[in-house]
Amino acid sequence: LIGAALLPLLRTLLGGETLFWGLPTLQFYPWREFAFAELRAGRLPAWNPYLGAGAPLLANYQTAVFYPPNWLMLVLPGPLAMSLLALAHVLWAALGMWQMAGALGMTPFGRGISALSYALGGTLIARLGSFPTHNAAAWLPWVIWLAHRALTRRTWRDAGALALAVGLLLLAGHAQTAWYGLLGAGVYALWRALWADRRASRRARARGLALAGLGVALGAGIAAVQLIPTAEYLRQSDR
Repeated sequence: LIGAALLPLLRTLLGGETLFWGLPTLQFYPWREFAFAELRAGRLPAWNPYLGAGAPLLANYQTAVFYPPNWLMLVLPGPLAMSLLALAHVLWAALGMWQMAGALGMTPFGRGISALSYALGGTLIARLGSFPTHNAAAWLPWVIWLAHRALTRRTWRDAGALALAVGLLLLAGHAQTAWYGLLGAGVYALWRALWADRRASRRARARGLALAGLGVALGAGIAAVQLIPTAEYLRQSDR
């Protein structure tokens, strides 16, 4: 059903058009086009000389140079790569919500409704061309689902998977959405450990919380390559 809903957008894309307009055309596209052109030329895109008297580019969080899906721009034309990634993140959001709903014990029908309503809801579709927001939002159900697994299965592998998801959430380029997602996952983790899993021993619940916390900390470490220069930039920015 989600694939069928995206077919008109894919047809538009194959016809030579893009799936973004307005602000992304003036902001995200030129930032990333220049950044990846610099990378292809073997230079680190630390500085944008074309904005005012110059401005940091790599440290600009929404450029998202270190977000792995964006590396598609190294091999494909920028507008095509960005449009394909927009569609891919809709599907990724749906798959994440399917997994999360399943972990909460929903039936296949309930999981399907959850996946459809999240991936094709107003927020993700209206934000299709606002790439940092859209990309980060696609990771929210994954982070909560993997936090659930770390809390309930309590294995190192689940903590590692959560770290990867958190790292990609933080690298996607939208601080507000990442913050909302981590805050929501944290509240869910506390509810799960303090109330929902009362049948488990206190030690088991503490281990689950510790593994989930470790996953978040490791995820921040994965994203440190972006977070550290961005933090330095924030000290000199009024936004």
